[in-house]
Amino acid sequence: MADDLLALEALLIDRIRTLLPTMQHVMGAKDLGGVKEETVPAPAILIVFQGARIEDTAESAVSIRQTWALYVVAAGVKDLRGGSDKRQTAGPIIQALIAGLHYWMPGQGYAPLRLEAIHAPYYTESGKGFFPIVFTTSIAVIGVDSF
Repeated sequence: MADDLLALEALLIDRIRTLLPTMQHVMGAKDLGGVKEETVPAPAILIVFQGARIEDTAESAVSIRQTWALYVVAAGVKDLRGGSDKRQTAGPIIQALIAGLHYWMPGQGYAPLRLEAIHAPYYTESGKGFFPIVFTTSIAVIGVDSF
């Protein structure tokens, strides 16, 4: 069991770097502080903790379902309105992430990662496309005996 509720971020970064060894920019919270959309490198994968909810509680433990979004960032202005160039760049990356992360066991104490959603992309005025895919997992946290 992890002693850090947000430890999955580092595990995701390592896993993604293994899955996509040529991807230079795999960025977590420490990399994203103060970064504006215009300055995010492309291609890149941004890892963002989206929150958690309580799944189950017992006297001494709680199961917490975590939600993590991965944003595949693609550049290209060939078809800014339709985003076709960006989709050609992002599509294979998204496919590799799904194939390599869905049902992956991040480590002891975690349930397998599950693909939860693939949201519509959004495009910036600077010509970047952000393609969000969402994964969930659960982790058990053991409480302290209060007696």
